[in-house]
Amino acid sequence: MPGGRYEHIDLVIIRENTEGLYVGLDHTFKIGGDRRAMAQAMSIVTRAGSERIAKYAFEYAKTHGRKKDDRPQGQHPEGDVGLVLEVSKRVAEQYAGPNRL
Repeated sequence: MPGGRYEHIDLVIIRENTEGLYVGLDHTFKIGGDRRAMAQAMSIVTRAGSERIAKYAFEYAKTHGRKKDDRPQGQHPEGDVGLVLEVSKRVAEQYAGPNRL
């Protein structure tokens, strides 16, 4: 960002906010006399949603001349991050090669 803390940073972040914690599957629990002593939220990630955001991100990168992508990483990704990583790797294969990401 111009005037931001760091200079010479060229970063684009693509977010998806129709799944994950945005689905509204949350509730609170009573403990002792406190009716809202604990809260729990469930994150929902689908293959279709993961593919949609991965394709959008790679198309954005291609259209805007971006040269590198960074996706979720981890040694043993499981659950929602694992699904996003699996799908994004598959989508990335469609964009690999000369004159592509």
